[in-house]
Amino acid sequence: MNKKTSCKYLLDLVHYSKGDVKVEARELSEQIKMRMEIGVTEIPDELIRKAEIIVMQYG
Repeated sequence: MNKKTSCKYLLDLVHYSKGDVKVEARELSEQIKMRMEIGVTEIPDELIRKAEIIVMQYG
């Protein structure tokens, strides 16, 4: 999955999720957006794990 698709998926998750999952997804989205704005291309393992946990909670 490329960055653009990943970001769209994450924004969809923020939009459609509720409660704690929405809060966590929004925080993750903001952290990734901040990294993209400063030109960081690698996503740290901690954020990948956080995304996996959010998806498990949502699914």
